[in-house]
Amino acid sequence: QSKGKKPLFVQLVLDNIWSLYEAVMKRDKEKIEKIVTSLGLKIGARESRHADPKVHLNAICSQWLPISDAVLCIL
Repeated sequence: QSKGKKPLFVQLVLDNIWSLYEAVMKRDKEKIEKIVTSLGLKIGARESRHADPKVHLNAICSQWLPISDAVLCIL
């Protein structure tokens, strides 16, 4: 870390979550589309058109990282 390198967890997990959060909050449609297609998600039109960006963020995160799979590690 003294040489400016980020920890592996930050590089692989936190940076991706943060870039998704920034794209949705800034309403960057091109970046959101790129992220959604690269993850293979299907976001409904209702969620993507909603006035509150948190609804759109919740729709993406609930498909990408479902809480039950992330916390309980269900196989």
